Amino acid sequence: MKSLFHYLLLLGCGLMLSGLQAQNTSQDLHFLARSYGDSIVLRWAPTDYAAWRGAWSGFQLTRRAEGADAIELTTTVPAWALPQWEAALTGKSPDDLDIRYAMIAAQMRFGQTLRTNLGEDPAMASVADLADEQEARYGYAMFSADLSPLAAEGLGLRFVDAAVVPGRSYEYTLHPLSAETGEPDRSRTYTFRVSSQPYAPPPTPPRLHLDAGDHLIRMEADLSLYQGDFTAFLIERATRPEGPFARLTTTPVAILEHEWPALTYTDILADNETIYYYRLIGITAFGEYTTPSEAVRARGRDLTLREAPVLEEVLGEQGGAVRISWRMPEVDDLAGFWVGRAARETGPFNVCHREMLPATARVFEDEHPLPGRNFYHVIAVDEAGNMRVSHVRFAAMVDDEPPPTPTNLRGRADSTGWVLLRWDSLAVPDLLGFRLYYANDTTHEFSVLTGRPALQNYFVDSISTRVLNAHIYYRVTALDRNYNESAPSPILTVERFHDFQLPAPLITDIAMNEEGVTLFWTPSSHPLVTGYRVYAREEDQSDWRLVETLEDATIGRHTVDLPAGRYVFSLKAFSSQARESDYTLGIRAHVRALRPPGVEGLSGQAGTEGVRLSWNASGLGVSHLVVYRSVDEGPVQPLGRVNMDQTAFQDREATIPGAYRYWIRAFGADGRASVFGEPVEVRVR
Repeated sequence: MKSLFHYLLLLGCGLMLSGLQAQNTSQDLHFLARSYGDSIVLRWAPTDYAAWRGAWSGFQLTRRAEGADAIELTTTVPAWALPQWEAALTGKSPDDLDIRYAMIAAQMRFGQTLRTNLGEDPAMASVADLADEQEARYGYAMFSADLSPLAAEGLGLRFVDAAVVPGRSYEYTLHPLSAETGEPDRSRTYTFRVSSQPYAPPPTPPRLHLDAGDHLIRMEADLSLYQGDFTAFLIERATRPEGPFARLTTTPVAILEHEWPALTYTDILADNETIYYYRLIGITAFGEYTTPSEAVRARGRDLTLREAPVLEEVLGEQGGAVRISWRMPEVDDLAGFWVGRAARETGPFNVCHREMLPATARVFEDEHPLPGRNFYHVIAVDEAGNMRVSHVRFAAMVDDEPPPTPTNLRGRADSTGWVLLRWDSLAVPDLLGFRLYYANDTTHEFSVLTGRPALQNYFVDSISTRVLNAHIYYRVTALDRNYNESAPSPILTVERFHDFQLPAPLITDIAMNEEGVTLFWTPSSHPLVTGYRVYAREEDQSDWRLVETLEDATIGRHTVDLPAGRYVFSLKAFSSQARESDYTLGIRAHVRALRPPGVEGLSGQAGTEGVRLSWNASGLGVSHLVVYRSVDEGPVQPLGRVNMDQTAFQDREATIPGAYRYWIRAFGADGRASVFGEPVEVRVR
């Protein structure tokens, strides 16, 4: 059962700490009942954790017909022990909501720790903030009993009375069972009355109210007339009114705000063209699923015009008309253009014509320009009414030669999002200033960054640290006093820093061999991850030690060589553009010495009888030692075998002048050998 609960992690369930909407209410117990004509289903729920804990053994239930003195039925409604939960749930799929919430109920009752997977859902976070662990356990358990008849039965909070007479009323009495004696606690008595009536199905939920946005549909349902009818809801979607319908959420949507009983949900769409049909299914406290609400149709709305017109030329003669020309990237639903004019670059702009220019227009002549200076922009409009505005151009009357292109554009972003841009100054007599452009992708149209020309050859920009784009791109142009604009500078690529934390990698396996300990993990799919840091700590220590930094985000394994001992290993993902991840869940390993240790203090001395070697081999616990030698960078060859307790060796052949290098390896009884350490070199003259 422990592995079953570990698999659960509560499956990210939707939680509602509402209890049951009761027909009959005592101080610490709520009651609900539903008549099916030939049977009555009874549901009850303690009102807080203390009352629930006092009923962990279950209840004794008695029944008598209304007006009668004799008790007709006495039975026990037990709360399941752990083996009963295991028998009921082991091997079952949590894809079935009845099974899923029964698993959650069992975890709340018997789990040693409260482990949930709430994510960033604000409703879930509010619940976690409002309740301590005991109240959270209680809330999860009661909500699970609402959604799952199996959970309610296992918690001892449900009873089906199949021996009823249609049309007759009954009085039911509950007594909690004592945990010590198993006997009913007569000091706690709960009585309620139920009439056996023909089955009335739960009401159909109200139709959803849909509000279309750009690539999204916001939906809301007014539940003010349905309070107490539903515990949670399922939202379904289809591309045809007759279906098939598929669920939008894997878990029911719960309502937390009872003072304002409305259900809200947002569906994110892949496109704005597909028409969808939405409907609502209610779930009652008896685990019943209602008939779906009326399907409502909607599709996303295009709220953005992705392309903007680009002014190419604004020319005129003193006292004459001004000719404005522009280009426009291809847009399928383009409706037309408006041309605006102002006496200042910052506006205000007034439209120069009464009727919108057609979508094919690329030239407009303003026959009545303002006296003095004239500034123009062009507004593109699509069929949905979305607009994009070009940059502003001054109507050049005489000078049509632009200044030179600025050079040496440079800059970088800091961790707070500030970008300092610099470029070389220009020695142009009629220079008005500089205009900065930016884009999030080099294939996009660059947008104007500076509302008015920058007078200096630097600019400070502020960019978001919350977007996923790895870079932002800049260009700069120069403008003269006639608003002639230079060609843009080469594109500057600035690396963004992202003020969010990377997700932690997941260690999937660990193995040991002669090379050391090999960790296996799932490589991160996050686009900003550039590598991993491998950490280890001894099992009885709390501080992590960095073992290795891996500058490759695609690898999923690495081998580390550590001395023998018990260790805990962990990983972090890192990037130069975002905060590193948390430590991944540590994995323990007992590292054993796979090779015997080598000798220490190896030294050599040349003499008349060759070279004498000496070393320290105390405490090695090996079978024997082997001496290796190479002469003048020649091959390494074994020279002789010595006993494990021997600490000296005489190479009597080392009398010819040359450079002699020696190694000593220790061999265990099973044939394992220590590594070749650093050699000792002795020169014989």
